[in-house]
Amino acid sequence: MQDRAVCALAQALFMLCVVAVAAEHSAHKRAPVPDAQAQESSKKTAAEIYRDAFRQAKTAAEKTDIAKEMCNAAKGIPDGSAA
Repeated sequence: MQDRAVCALAQALFMLCVVAVAAEHSAHKRAPVPDAQAQESSKKTAAEIYRDAFRQAKTAAEKTDIAKEMCNAAKGIPDGSAA
């Protein structure tokens, strides 16, 4: 009898964990992929902002630094869009 109660409790805990993980996963939905026009606009904006840095970067380390800077700037956009 006690084994059944422990088994039932373990199953209930497992199901609660599954539900919690599923809820967490669904809360972090990604934004939809921008359409081609929006992507092109974002590329042009990035090219304008980073044009000089792109031209001056010669080594892999310099190019990596620019990429990190771009990634950090993108993280600062609240809704994930560059519009």
